[in-house]
Amino acid sequence: MPKRVMAAIAAMSATVAGAASPALVELKPSTSWHLDYAETYCRLAREFGTDGHKTLFYLEQYEPGAGFAVLVAGHAIEAEKLRRPSVRFAPVGGAAVGDRLTPSTMETYGSGFLVSGMPLLAEDEGASRPADPGVRAAARKPVDPRDAAPITALEVLGGNTVKLRLLLGPMDRPVEAMNACTEELLTHWGIDVAQHRTRMQAPEPANYPGDWLNASDYPKDLLQVGAQGLVWIRLNVDENGNPTACEVQQKTDPPGFADVVCQQVMKKARFRPALNAEGKPMKSYWRTSVRFKSP
Repeated sequence: MPKRVMAAIAAMSATVAGAASPALVELKPSTSWHLDYAETYCRLAREFGTDGHKTLFYLEQYEPGAGFAVLVAGHAIEAEKLRRPSVRFAPVGGAAVGDRLTPSTMETYGSGFLVSGMPLLAEDEGASRPADPGVRAAARKPVDPRDAAPITALEVLGGNTVKLRLLLGPMDRPVEAMNACTEELLTHWGIDVAQHRTRMQAPEPANYPGDWLNASDYPKDLLQVGAQGLVWIRLNVDENGNPTACEVQQKTDPPGFADVVCQQVMKKARFRPALNAEGKPMKSYWRTSVRFKSP
């Protein structure tokens, strides 16, 4: 599928009630939303602010679901100065703190953070993990655009203080566009979209994923210089639970980590296959991320 970029949603105005803290930088959109239909992901991006406050924000998904990769980068963030940084959707939405934030620098924009698997909606911390696989599958369904409408901002915090607020506008239409894009991804992976919507159970590892890679797989040249990295992959899994393909969907620099991940995972990973609505094995996929962190 040729890569194409289109302006998906017209610029929306947004306002935030309440007085702003003197330290708070609040930025309005300076572009419309742009939806990128790429080969392995869907990315919804928008710029905020101008001149010295120009900031990039994007949501990225590699499959249909409720989690997003989130990037925010710009000189206004001053990421290197933030103590106990966190990112959250506002006024009431999902949040990410601590190790879930990976420092990132974007050319032109400056420093910021990349977050993997961030929920758009607030999670119920007291909720237990359902035992029934059908209920678990339902919990992974894409965000209903109507539930996303109250989300109107993204905030970057240092400790308990909001340092940057991006005025996103209501997120219902952006989420609707992302849902359509991620379903289209499945067709290019050879996945039956209609069958996948009613999938009872996703593939599950039959052997321990922690054994798929070990310390000896850390590229020696990168380890010597203290390089670290994060690699997101997708495995196609057949009806017998065997991985048939490994695709690197996203990676941080340096690029040397990505080759190691697919090579080792294809050798060692085994799965219990996905089950369709009738409880029969079906073709599906499994996604994960691998973090390389030097001692």
